[in-house]
Amino acid sequence: MSTLTVFVQSKIRSPSTSPLSPATFKQWYEQIHIPDLLALPEITSAGRFVKSDIVTPDDELAAAGFPYLAVYPGLSREWLKDERCGFLKVPLHSEILPGEKGFVFDVADFEMGGYEVLGRVKRRAGEGRGMVVVPVEGEVVEGKGWETVVGESRGMLELGEGEGESVVMRYDFSPTGMGPREKEVGEGVLFVGGRYLVLHQLESLPPKEVPEQWGKKPVVYSLIRAFGESEGPLI
Repeated sequence: MSTLTVFVQSKIRSPSTSPLSPATFKQWYEQIHIPDLLALPEITSAGRFVKSDIVTPDDELAAAGFPYLAVYPGLSREWLKDERCGFLKVPLHSEILPGEKGFVFDVADFEMGGYEVLGRVKRRAGEGRGMVVVPVEGEVVEGKGWETVVGESRGMLELGEGEGESVVMRYDFSPTGMGPREKEVGEGVLFVGGRYLVLHQLESLPPKEVPEQWGKKPVVYSLIRAFGESEGPLI
C-alpha cells in the first residue's frame, strides 16, 4: 500500500479587511479542525507550521502568499482517492468562525497536495522545530538522481552530517484537484517550480538567510505545534 504526505497551505482571505482574526483562525485550526481529522482512524499525526519570518499577528496580516502549512504524513493513497475518504468530509463550519454560516471557505483560502516520498536521508531525529522546503524542477531530480540532489541541497544549507532529516518528494495528486500551479516564486507558494520537493526538517531554524537552490527560493517554516503521534520529524 503506497502512502503519501499531504500538505495543506492556508491563508486568511483579504487579511487586512477580514473579519477572521489570526487568533480565531489558529483556534479553529488547532482546537477544532486538526482534532477532527485525527479522529479519523487513517490519520495518526499532524503538524502545523508558519513561515519563519512571521512573528506577530501584524506579520500574519501582511504576509504574501500562504503563510501557514499543515502536514499529514503516512496517509494511504488508496484511501485519499476513495470517494468515501473522510479527509474532505470533516466539518468545515464552526460557530467560532465569522459570517452567517461560519463556513471556513468563506474567509480563508487553501491549497492541498499529496506527495510521495522517493528517498530519505535520515540523520538524527529531533523535535523538528524548523523545516526548509525547496521546490525543484523535474529535470534536476531526474537528471542527477535524488541522492545527489539531497546532498547538494544539504551542502548549500551547510548542514552538518548529523543534522536533521531530508527527503525528496514527488507530487502525486490533490484530493481537491488543486495541484502544482505556476506562480511567482516571490509568493512563497509551496508548489512553485514543478512536481518535486526537497524537504529538510531540522531541530532549529537555519541560522542565516537561505540561498536559492536551482533558481528557486526555499521556504523556511517553524513548527507551531505537533499533534497526535508526532515525535521527531514529521516528514
